[in-house]
Amino acid sequence: MAIVGTLTYEFEVPVPVFAEQLLTASASEYAALTATFGFGSVACVIAAGVGALILRQEWVRHRRRGRSAQE
Repeated sequence: MAIVGTLTYEFEVPVPVFAEQLLTASASEYAALTATFGFGSVACVIAAGVGALILRQEWVRHRRRGRSAQE
């Protein structure tokens, strides 16, 4: 855990500073920025789930073709 903690970058700490100083964002704009992070993470989870489902369906089709060729 110490290695993972050392090598990861905690973006929650500098994001408010980034929003205030570089983007000159207000509190509501910062809230929209953090909400966008949340929306992006949910969208990625859904995309990963759909991708896994598609791969699973293709794997099942491939296995069925292999069985019918052996019989």
